[in-house]
Amino acid sequence: MLRVIKRLQNVFLWNRAVEHSARSNWLEALALIAQMDPKNLGHLKKDYRLFAAYNYLRIADHDRCREAVAEALNILSQLQRLDAAEKAYRKKYAEIIVANLLGSHASNGISYGEVDLSDVDMRTKRLFPLRQHPDWVEP
Repeated sequence: MLRVIKRLQNVFLWNRAVEHSARSNWLEALALIAQMDPKNLGHLKKDYRLFAAYNYLRIADHDRCREAVAEALNILSQLQRLDAAEKAYRKKYAEIIVANLLGSHASNGISYGEVDLSDVDMRTKRLFPLRQHPDWVEP
């Protein structure tokens, strides 16, 4: 029962963090993420650190951003049940974050050929938009 309550708390915190991030309140989003229990993430596990990386990037905390991207990629590599298209999409988003860390022109050489947007869930596209993708259409 306690585990269910912790997961519900995480979902509540997650939804609030996403709302704050969408309004450019990145510090507030990160504060909410920090309150989440990483042992009870459930379905949020695949997005938790990648979302944190984006918010760290926005506040220019490059060290924490690098750590979060590395953790996100590690988590993605371990997930067996995540669809290949969803995994490739998230990895590409992580690549863009790293390119932004390296400088504004680093993202110019990113290829999107392996990312088929038609196979990616709309929620994923809203949370992690790949606006530079040549076939991108706002969800």
